[in-house]
Amino acid sequence: MKKNIIIFFMLVFDVYAFIHGKIYHVSAAYEDFYIKHAISAEQYAARIRVEEKNAQHSYSKETMYRSKLFLP
Repeated sequence: MKKNIIIFFMLVFDVYAFIHGKIYHVSAAYEDFYIKHAISAEQYAARIRVEEKNAQHSYSKETMYRSKLFLP
């Protein structure tokens, strides 16, 4: 009985992790560059700069610091 409960919870966790991994929340520039490989590094950097400029008006510096993406 204990084995069945453990297996059930492991399967529930696996389904949750799979769904969480399939539905990711990243910026459009990040998705195009790293996931879809649809843009070059220069285009990615330019789009990130534009997103940062737009975000400066709506976010505080602390929020922007936590949300910055790694530039290659």
